[in-house]
Amino acid sequence: MDLFDNTVNINLLIEDFPDLVFWKNKDLIYQGCNKNVARLLGYNNSSEIIGKTDDYLAKKLHWSTERLSHLKAMDKIIIQEGTELSEEDIIPINDTIRIYLTTKKPILKNGDIIGVLGISIDITHIKNMENELKEAKEKNELYLHGLVENLPQLVYWKDKNLIYQGCNRLCAALLNLETPEHIIGKSDNDFGWSSERIEALHQIDRLILRDGKPQHVEDTIPVNGINRVFLTSKNPIIAKNGEIFGILGISTDITEQKRMEEELRKAKEKAEAANLAKTEFI
Repeated sequence: MDLFDNTVNINLLIEDFPDLVFWKNKDLIYQGCNKNVARLLGYNNSSEIIGKTDDYLAKKLHWSTERLSHLKAMDKIIIQEGTELSEEDIIPINDTIRIYLTTKKPILKNGDIIGVLGISIDITHIKNMENELKEAKEKNELYLHGLVENLPQLVYWKDKNLIYQGCNRLCAALLNLETPEHIIGKSDNDFGWSSERIEALHQIDRLILRDGKPQHVEDTIPVNGINRVFLTSKNPIIAKNGEIFGILGISTDITEQKRMEEELRKAKEKAEAANLAKTEFI
């Protein structure tokens, strides 16, 4: 496969990527994006973002100074420390509010950081379901039970001692439990998981109980002998008096999403290798 074919493949992957994909150079100037980002920013094609900065976009799209400052500070941390960061981002689109889980990571070349790659997954439906679940629990336990049982996500909840108090049928099936009720009274130690996985889960749970803030993590879970990747959103369960008395978890299967990300990464590596080979030949 020559350089042209590699370039075409990676461009097609990025353009057809269902989420928002964008990248900047070390000076935080945009070098490209896919069509979903271009459409979101009001551009006709992806190339129009090249050379733009968040300062420019902030003026164009009327972003708040707080949002602009936060975006720039986040990017600088990635450039300076070479770390990967994830956070929820609220973006107004056509007079509606969409919520994205944005992951930013450094772009490396020969070990040097040359820019920032961002991928934003629309999690509005997840957040809406979380809100629906919370409201349903307060208004009608019976309605909540029916809603939870039929959700296509894994849903489960623990008390503040990290003891399971319930789950839906899909979660029970994954844990090889006869019914959702069989999870009551169990802990993460009861499912044959490694001590490392259990400690990682407990660290997140303790953080939620301490700070009262949601946490989002990727979690690999073996399902019928095959590793599936889930995007897990955990939230504190808060009583009317403000006391945190438990944790609600919702896990969405994003295995296909991760597969596409891996294909994108491999295509990028092939394109870069082909480009390097062509340069050395010349």
